[in-house]
Amino acid sequence: MGSFVGNFLITSGEGTELVLDIQRRTECGTPCLQLSGEVDRSNVERFSAALEEVFSEDRHRVVLDFTHLVFLDSAAISVIFRTLALLSPEDWLAVLNPAPSILRLLQLVGLPEIANFRVFVSRQEMHIALG
Repeated sequence: MGSFVGNFLITSGEGTELVLDIQRRTECGTPCLQLSGEVDRSNVERFSAALEEVFSEDRHRVVLDFTHLVFLDSAAISVIFRTLALLSPEDWLAVLNPAPSILRLLQLVGLPEIANFRVFVSRQEMHIALG
């Protein structure tokens, strides 16, 4: 487990506390980062570091479990695009079970049209793809 695992508390200028929790697990031999809470510019470096750490372990497929993610902003989208740009054609990054508003954002920016990006709307669909 890397240093990115666990709770991370951020206080915005309005006094609102934003929590990002990143837990790492394995699904069918594939690393999965479960994100809970919100990813925005105030904690995006932590999200970026988690992705970098997994891919630095010579992993070729990574799943981001968005089941408990309630918000992500353009900074998080930028991290996803940067990560995809570094992947070889046979590597891929996937998101699992994004909320409808997050899925719509991913669609608006064109992520599902990128060859090495996947969206799984259910665990069953993910397990079939992971073999």
